[in-house]
Amino acid sequence: MSKLSGKIFKQILSAIHEKFSELIKTTLKRDINSITEQTVLASVVLFWESSCSFEIISLASGTKSVGRKNLSLLGNLIADSHAEVLVRRAFKRFILDNLHNDKYFFRNQNGKI
Repeated sequence: MSKLSGKIFKQILSAIHEKFSELIKTTLKRDINSITEQTVLASVVLFWESSCSFEIISLASGTKSVGRKNLSLLGNLIADSHAEVLVRRAFKRFILDNLHNDKYFFRNQNGKI
């Protein structure tokens, strides 16, 4: 794949940020600027070079780790919720949900994806 131009790269980053902000507003009922915790954001983006368009396939936020004082002895708190792991899981789910979608996958003459 050729290198992304600075313009399309900025559009992708902006779209990821907007989508994350929208999710924060709808799920947590908070503004993204009010979040004080340190979060990591990861995303998988599908880019069509022919049309110079893209689609956000999966998006996740997470923490590097939970501080010792916040750990739960009950086991009801995820100790490390890495965004990279969560976005990979979401991407796998996307693949499984779309195996028969011609928009994303091509089948050869033998029917193999």
